[in-house]
Amino acid sequence: MVEDTLGLTENHLRGLSVTLGKLAQYLCEFSDWADGRAYEAPMYQEINPLTEEQKQAIRSEVRELYRIMSDMQERLSLKPMHQSTSQIIWATCAVARQWIIELESRYMKRYGPVDPTAAAYLDPLVKEIESRIRRISGVVTGRNPE
Repeated sequence: MVEDTLGLTENHLRGLSVTLGKLAQYLCEFSDWADGRAYEAPMYQEINPLTEEQKQAIRSEVRELYRIMSDMQERLSLKPMHQSTSQIIWATCAVARQWIIELESRYMKRYGPVDPTAAAYLDPLVKEIESRIRRISGVVTGRNPE
């Protein structure tokens, strides 16, 4: 233990770093929403009803949290969390592929019988979606998914 870490062990410091790093990630999203972000895509829409007053209050609190976290980082020599967007995309694609595969008619039967016409419509589209997600994963890993 180093004296300037207030007697905290490496495990304590690692726990602080991970938790505060994750909080910082969420605060980045809060800041985006306070700046008016509202993503929109087929099958997903963020609705941002925040008033200007709420946005200003969020920005102020986020700034204060960043100040506190910066002080802690400096005082305790905490290591920041580094996240590669390529790794985030790859991991998200890996999870999403499993969700998408579960949309094939053979798996959808768990909700009840699937009409053959619905299966004929859904299955090729599900396969195409899964293939395109695999391609996105390939883009960030440099591997050809085909």
